[in-house]
Amino acid sequence: MFIPSVTDYLRVWNLINYDTLETITGQFHAEELTQNVGSAYSEKFALNREHPVVQFLHGEVETVSFRGRFHATTFVEDVVEILEKLKSWAKRDDDLERPPVLGFWAGDSLSAYLVECTMRLSNIVYDRPTFLGGLRHVTFTVGLREYKSYSLEAGAVGNTRYHRAREFDYYESLAQLEYGDALVGDVVRKLHPSKPNIQVGDVITLPTASTIRKTKTEPTSIPLETGFGRKDTPQRALRLHMLEQRNRTKVSFVVK
Repeated sequence: MFIPSVTDYLRVWNLINYDTLETITGQFHAEELTQNVGSAYSEKFALNREHPVVQFLHGEVETVSFRGRFHATTFVEDVVEILEKLKSWAKRDDDLERPPVLGFWAGDSLSAYLVECTMRLSNIVYDRPTFLGGLRHVTFTVGLREYKSYSLEAGAVGNTRYHRAREFDYYESLAQLEYGDALVGDVVRKLHPSKPNIQVGDVITLPTASTIRKTKTEPTSIPLETGFGRKDTPQRALRLHMLEQRNRTKVSFVVK
């Protein structure tokens, strides 16, 4: 057991093993505490284009690393015992068939923390032994990697396809090629309110088919806003009246 120093009592680092509910508390504050958070992107350049078309690929695993140390100042403190426990938390547990899942926080835990993570212990440096040959001081680097349990349930899928408009492209034609349904073009058009008419060179976002299936196509113009549905409204009555007025038989011929 190690008692944190007086000056570091409220700013030491902590690790908890969720599988055994054991806790290791640092003796001093975490040195060189570093956190890495980010995402991976793909960049594609086109001729005469100053900036690339950037597309999100995937998220990156959040990591935290720090330098820790233990120093035995009394006969009740055992550096070897606590170091071996740290080592065991970085290795595969035969009963669990995986390394232990840990939780980490430092200080008030408002910034440096990981709810669930696995650990890698490296750069273990042993100081000069005691007069009797025992271990008195050791420093080490702790590398923590965010842990997410595997699930068959897929998470939210973002847009993954983009189309650079060519001459004669319009939303219905793109929808026909992408989804096999030209009517979906209205959904894609509403995702680009600043581009009602596609111009050559425009980058058009094409949502996934699963996203399109969940979208309900409804009229948004003011004259037709209440012109559809089962509820009787003046707009609906006028629409049906005009359709009835134009409901007549027409014969067409094909001249070869």
